Amino acid sequence: MIKLFKVKGDSLYPLLKDKEVILALKVTSFFSFKIGNIVIFEKDGKAMMKKVKRIEKDGVFVEGTSPYSADSRTFGLIPSCIITHKVLFKLF
Repeated sequence: MIKLFKVKGDSLYPLLKDKEVILALKVTSFFSFKIGNIVIFEKDGKAMMKKVKRIEKDGVFVEGTSPYSADSRTFGLIPSCIITHKVLFKLF
């Protein structure tokens, strides 16, 4: 299933900017992640969008492009099972 999302914030600037609209594919149990994928997941009840930097057996290390981004540098690895979508491309 494909879904539209609106970017909130600048954690992935300049790749994705605040208020841009992106198209994302729902992740299924058969999906495998690659380094460089931009993924959407829920953390503490909030949807987050980050870039996959490392894939480990215990989880996925995700990072924003901004040094001020809240990401795995702050909260550690995320379990791959909480990743809900993979960003396909930016619409506008």
